[in-house]
Amino acid sequence: MSASDRHTVSITWNSGGLGAGRSVNRISALVRPFRLLLDEGKPIGGINYLFYQSDKTRVLGALCFTPYRRLLFFPGITKRNPRWITEGATLRTIGQTNELIDHLTLDPDFNSWHVTMLGLDNSRKSVLRKYRTKEISESVTYWFGFSILSDNILEECPDEIRMGFSSSSKDADRRIKIAKSSLRNSVNHVFPLYTDASVTGSNFIHFDFIIDRRNRNCFSNHSPKRRTLFDSVPPATTAPTGPPALRSPVPVPLQLPVRSHPVTIPGFQGTIWVTMSMRTGELVQQAVFGSL
Repeated sequence: MSASDRHTVSITWNSGGLGAGRSVNRISALVRPFRLLLDEGKPIGGINYLFYQSDKTRVLGALCFTPYRRLLFFPGITKRNPRWITEGATLRTIGQTNELIDHLTLDPDFNSWHVTMLGLDNSRKSVLRKYRTKEISESVTYWFGFSILSDNILEECPDEIRMGFSSSSKDADRRIKIAKSSLRNSVNHVFPLYTDASVTGSNFIHFDFIIDRRNRNCFSNHSPKRRTLFDSVPPATTAPTGPPALRSPVPVPLQLPVRSHPVTIPGFQGTIWVTMSMRTGELVQQAVFGSL
């Protein structure tokens, strides 16, 4: 395709006062969902942005529900080369040293998920092997876990980010229309940690992503009797408690403050629960994903 057949598409995202400054970071988790649309022509559906609130607002990631009925998560970690995943007692690298994590995809049957990698030039490179999910209760599925050494490895949230993409001229109008619709209907979720403890080298922050396909209305923010996930579902987590993800073993906590936040996306008949907790232990890597 010649250069004359390409069209530059520009989109601006605003935080609504959550962040500070302007950015043109094309590989931000705030932007990468639009790469799928504007670079590859793949519709991205509804978007929910997840932010972690500490001394600054930081980008935990972006959740999308595509027209192909797949849930996507774009993590907001700043150094995506390489990352690590625990699977049982094994700690493995994700991808090669010349690859970056782009997003995690939950398959429509909720039975498995995989990781899509990008090359260092931000072009699609590979789709890695599948990992199994785990049903922890009827219609409630554990997707993945995500441990970070500290919130400093998450992107700082800008007040405004400008995106520029190259698209085929004949399809640019359609892609712009879809992008604007996704932006217009996007929702921001801000997660403050449910503890006053600071993150040091002897503890870390852990997130669990759990899919609840029961009637989501009874869990909505507007429900007069809003329930939490653990009212009726036993807790599940991939938070590490020893090697190889931690330097040394730590006691398994009998009680632990956990904040659970429900995320609902238009078109998805269910709730994505994101639970957070401060965990004891020295994480060996800056970020570790987990599969039950």
